[in-house]
Amino acid sequence: MAYSCYKVEGNGQYHSPDYIDTVEELWEYITQYKNLFPAIMITDTSSDEMIAEVKNGHVVYPMYLAILDVRTECLFNVDQFDPQRFQEHMKGSELKLDSIPVSIHGAMALLDNLQIQAQRQYEEDRL
Repeated sequence: MAYSCYKVEGNGQYHSPDYIDTVEELWEYITQYKNLFPAIMITDTSSDEMIAEVKNGHVVYPMYLAILDVRTECLFNVDQFDPQRFQEHMKGSELKLDSIPVSIHGAMALLDNLQIQAQRQYEEDRL
């Protein structure tokens, strides 16, 4: 699958698309540009269907990528887990929480559960 990646400026102006061929390159692209542009939209080049969306430095669609983004940003250092930062990143990624985990293990368990649910939902939606 090939992807078209559109970076969006603060004034709403779109850049010409960048073309990505693999999922690995796609994730690298997202992490490279998500904090440099207010929005990034990624589509399937053949169908123009939305594959992923980034807003204000946070992956917001699909949910399973948003969860991966939170995991990457907030759980990379076991010794320095910050519940407040975790909550802020979850909010930025438009993921809803009933309560805030107080430990990295609680956060990991929450994200693992959300990841399974999100992946199932994404696969069902794609059928």
